[in-house]
Amino acid sequence: LVTLHGNVDAETVKAALKQAHFVVLPSKSEGWPKAIAEGMFWGAIPVATRVSCLEYMLDKGNRGILLNLNLKTDTQLIKKLVAQPEAFHRMADAAAQWSRQFTLDRFENDIKQLLQG
Repeated sequence: LVTLHGNVDAETVKAALKQAHFVVLPSKSEGWPKAIAEGMFWGAIPVATRVSCLEYMLDKGNRGILLNLNLKTDTQLIKKLVAQPEAFHRMADAAAQWSRQFTLDRFENDIKQLLQG
């Protein structure tokens, strides 16, 4: 089941991501895909194209599904993962663990360290 909510506030997005199995971004040009990182934070498995830093973020497919933009192949990748609950949960956990290192506190501390020289 896919649900499109349109433009909603941040709390609604957060609640949806906490319940989501996947976060999908088949972009051709995304620079820093914050939407993917946010989904990963809450354990939603990213499904995205190989643009910008996404291949790195998804650890070449270990933390999410990298789309080939071939409907048959991409569908098979998703079906295979869904059919393997243990692999599904490992991937969701790996995505969450990776993304949770990028917090505002860490960002602020890193900036302070840069400024202190």
